Amino acid sequence: MGRRRFVNLVVQGAPGLYSLRRIPTSRLFYPSTRAAEAAMAKTQESFRHDHDGRKQHPGALHFMDKFGQFPSPLLNLQPAPMHHRYTRSLDLVTLLGNDETKILTADNHGHTVLFDAASYSVVHFPKLQCSKGNGAMAVSINRASPQEPDSLYVLNLNPYPDINDHCFEVLSYGGFDERLPIWRPLPPPPFACDYVPNGMITSYTVVGGDTIYISSDECGTHAFDTVSLQWRTISSLWSMPFDGKAEYVPELKLWFGLSGDHPYSLCACDLTNTQGSSTHLARPRHT
Repeated sequence: MGRRRFVNLVVQGAPGLYSLRRIPTSRLFYPSTRAAEAAMAKTQESFRHDHDGRKQHPGALHFMDKFGQFPSPLLNLQPAPMHHRYTRSLDLVTLLGNDETKILTADNHGHTVLFDAASYSVVHFPKLQCSKGNGAMAVSINRASPQEPDSLYVLNLNPYPDINDHCFEVLSYGGFDERLPIWRPLPPPPFACDYVPNGMITSYTVVGGDTIYISSDECGTHAFDTVSLQWRTISSLWSMPFDGKAEYVPELKLWFGLSGDHPYSLCACDLTNTQGSSTHLARPRHT
């Protein structure tokens, strides 16, 4: 599995102002199981009880000594200026493909900007057809052929009929100049055609390298094939057990993410059995 060197953390400070900090992943993990177990023992001893005498959850590792000083901001971000009566915020911040130095941001008016952490340069990108809402889904599909550029898919997590024509878009290359990126509209999820009170998308991931899975507590799990550009229903009753995005780990043949239930612990799930039939549902594992 390709391992990331940095975790990009965006923190909101003053209204409309965000800071980007890049944290080396080497500062987030322990070098051995023994070191992690020692940290867990230290946590249980130090935080056995809170101020009210109640037990703390034992899953929080005592790692601040290892983490050290919080990194300084690499860049300050501010959405495009608008009239003072309108709120300015970021809808999403995501990596553009496999290149962890290229970071794409989109604000709540659909303006997009690409920041290159390697060259410290900023590039203006095409505007989305419409805003995708706070915390929008953003996933990259990495094409096997080097001649095909990676594609970035963004989806409003709360699709509804009024925006279903623009709730799902892909950043790809084509049109009059194949070197220039453009946003193309995609078919909305099947349940976006009708208003569903609890139809908000709760989790999403990529399965099989070219299929996007999304889940909603009310509408079940659906899959979008990025090759045929068609949706299909995996199950109208079952939803993935994650909260937000899940990542596939090839070595373990499992998808990992945060659990959708309190205390939101790390959760692993085998999604391979759901691809061909909606009757074989994956069982989550919590750690």
